[in-house]
Amino acid sequence: MNSRHSRFLFLLAAGLCVFWISACATGDKKEDDYLKNQKTLSKRIEVFNQEFESRNNIASDMMVRDDHREEFLKYIDDIHHNVLFNKSTIIGIKYYQDGLPISQNSRFPKENFNKAVASIKYEIVVHPSNKLKTLFVKQPWELLEIEGKKKWMVTPELDAFLNKKK
Repeated sequence: MNSRHSRFLFLLAAGLCVFWISACATGDKKEDDYLKNQKTLSKRIEVFNQEFESRNNIASDMMVRDDHREEFLKYIDDIHHNVLFNKSTIIGIKYYQDGLPISQNSRFPKENFNKAVASIKYEIVVHPSNKLKTLFVKQPWELLEIEGKKKWMVTPELDAFLNKKK
C-alpha cells in the first residue's frame, strides 16, 4: 500500500508540474496583447521616422492618419527639399488609455494603452543655411481600427519643420 501511495503522490506531483509549466509557457493573453501592442508601436515609430528622414514617402504616408494624409502629402516634398536631417533621438514616450495618462514607473507602461505621444529631438540643417539646428517635436500616435485591423497611425507635426525655413 505504501508503494501505491508513493506512486500516486509522485504522479500527482508530476501532473502539477506539467500543468504549471504549460501555464507558464502559454502566458496571459492580456499580457501577450499588451507586449504585442508595445512592440508594434515601437516598430511603427522607428519605420515612420526612418522613412520621413530618408525622403522616402512610400511607407511613411501610409502611417499617417487619413484626416492628415492630404496635408502630409502637400508639404512633405517641400520639407524634404529644404530640410536635411542629421540625427534624431526619441527622448521619451507618454502613454494614454482613452485620453487619460497612464502612470509609468519605467520606460514602458504597465497597462494597455491606445494613444502615445513620442517626444523627438531632431538635429537638422535648413536650406540655405549650413548651421545645425535642434528641433523638438511631439509626435502623437493613435491605435485605430482600419478595415477590421488595429493599426498605429501618426499625426505628424509638420509645422515645426515648415516654420524653420521662414
